[in-house]
Amino acid sequence: MNVTPIVLAVLLGQSTPVAEPVALTAPVADTVTSKAPEPVAPPAAAPVAAARPFAPKVTPYGFLNFQFSTLDAPAPRPNVQTFEFRRARIGLRGEVTREIGFNVIFDGADNALKDAFASLRHLPGLEVRLGQFKTTFGYEQQEADTRLLWLYNSYAVQALARGRDSRDVGVSAAGKWNVVGPVTAEAAASVVNGAGPNAKDDLTAKVAWGRAGVAVALAGITARVGASYADGHQVGSLGADLKFGLQTTGLDDTYFYFKTAGVDLTVDSPWVFLAAEWIQSKRHVTRYTAPTASTTTDVTPAGGYVGAYTKSPWNAGLVLRAERAHLQTSAGTALTTGWNERYTVGAYYDVVPVVARVVVNYEVDESPVAIKTGDRFIAFVQVMF
Repeated sequence: MNVTPIVLAVLLGQSTPVAEPVALTAPVADTVTSKAPEPVAPPAAAPVAAARPFAPKVTPYGFLNFQFSTLDAPAPRPNVQTFEFRRARIGLRGEVTREIGFNVIFDGADNALKDAFASLRHLPGLEVRLGQFKTTFGYEQQEADTRLLWLYNSYAVQALARGRDSRDVGVSAAGKWNVVGPVTAEAAASVVNGAGPNAKDDLTAKVAWGRAGVAVALAGITARVGASYADGHQVGSLGADLKFGLQTTGLDDTYFYFKTAGVDLTVDSPWVFLAAEWIQSKRHVTRYTAPTASTTTDVTPAGGYVGAYTKSPWNAGLVLRAERAHLQTSAGTALTTGWNERYTVGAYYDVVPVVARVVVNYEVDESPVAIKTGDRFIAFVQVMF
């Protein structure tokens, strides 16, 4: 066998040709540029709703209180039977900005402006009022007329828990703040003229009213307890001439400095509402009999009440109140010879809760004859709008 060609091939390093390896990546062409993948845009964020611009608003409102009443007055005073509008009020309330509001209401029944104030709500939980409003003392004095189911104010509240009227002119602040869990703190104070509504002050000294308390809400029952205090200087009466100060006929006005304290308790449950107050006032009374002659006395009137009304699924219930008060005489310089004592029984039915209601009260006056008003029956209808 001829092995020479094989040996020569080995010596010269020849081998069977092998194909070139396949490139791992495709070559870049000279004349065509490869296009990188386009980036994928992130998903668009959900549009954020722009804050709605504030729009001032004004709301008309009002209510009518119409009643029929009979009074059995002690002799020699005559008995009285009458239909009357206790209140016929129409007003406007609204907001100028988110922090500034207003309330104005006029009463056609006695042709007088009632509430008229600007309200400022710049601090959380606090409202400041500038104008004419109910003064801040106790429970019954501050409660809305449309919510009270005993139709006439208690003796002690009417005589001691306010000035000449439940409303006065000045500035007030009131707030509520959660303390812990079901406990809320309440505070209110007002500084007013002391001359009553729609009147300028005749005296330089102002009158301060205030109340502080706590409310606890548990299992559908809310209990509120508070203490109130007032300090001021007021005109007791204008005397026979019905004019303030020194007139051509002389000075016969009566003035008094006073310090009044009170405590109040309310319990509101699904079945019954309870309210109770006790008020006492120390008064230093000066009565002028001539420009340079006067008499002074110190008196301490006091009084209170306990009231309740029941609730039911039929928006109807009973109304009860018992009250006693030892008050000043009409001259203001002494206390009456006995205690005013009155018991109120009645019932109510709400066609629409509070908004449309019928209330009946019968007041039994057990006061001494000298200070007795008389037994009174009242049938009362309320419509709010």
